Amino acid sequence: MIRGLVHILHFFPSISPCAGFFFGRTPLIKLSPKKTWEGFVGGLLGTVIVAYVLSQLLAGHKWMICPRRDLSLGPLDCEVPEEFLPHRYTWDDVDELIPEPVVEVMHMQQQQLPSRWADRLKGISIEAMPVQLHAMVLALFASVIAPFGGFCASGFKRAFGMKDFGDTIPGHGGVTDRFDCQVIMAMFSYVYYWTYISSAELSVGDVLDTALKLRDAQQVELFCKLGNLLVGESLLPGTAMDVLAPYMRQTIGNNSCLH
Repeated sequence: MIRGLVHILHFFPSISPCAGFFFGRTPLIKLSPKKTWEGFVGGLLGTVIVAYVLSQLLAGHKWMICPRRDLSLGPLDCEVPEEFLPHRYTWDDVDELIPEPVVEVMHMQQQQLPSRWADRLKGISIEAMPVQLHAMVLALFASVIAPFGGFCASGFKRAFGMKDFGDTIPGHGGVTDRFDCQVIMAMFSYVYYWTYISSAELSVGDVLDTALKLRDAQQVELFCKLGNLLVGESLLPGTAMDVLAPYMRQTIGNNSCLH
């Protein structure tokens, strides 16, 4: 479901033209005369709101949040990941969750506020899921930065004397015209997901592949230390290591794990 959040950016190209159609008065950029400041701001607010609400709705279905390990389409069941559990956040907590550049911008804006308002802002707490905060960051980028992909596409169309890339959708152009913002957003979504959202998921096979790259003595030492940990956790009887100790000592000598 987290990977699916990148589709939030689809809302901006849809909400922005609607806001511009009803409220648009001020041109945004000469390269794309149909775009207006009103449409830009309306698309930004609408996309952030939709991202926050939609991520909360989708997080309520395990079919959307549980990892799928095969190509089946059946029901899923898993322990709800931490990203989808509600938390109570203060201003300081949010600083630790979102990227540092965004925190710096937020603090710069906070410094512009009167001290009375800034103090009240610090005392505010909200209850939300981490995935909702991630969704809002993606929505902000989709609304503020990703449109420059559209401006780039407009430049190409101008250079080739084209109004739109196609005419599949009346009044909007072709399919490519609806997804021109994807050029920049796709790269950002990939980097953001693997940097701030994704957590390493190691399997037994992954660990075993790494262990097999060690030298023989290191493999036995690893086995010895792992055995001691399992004995300490009462997952193996204490006599298990005593039985194996003479055989391990032949390879690793009087290693500290044998004492």
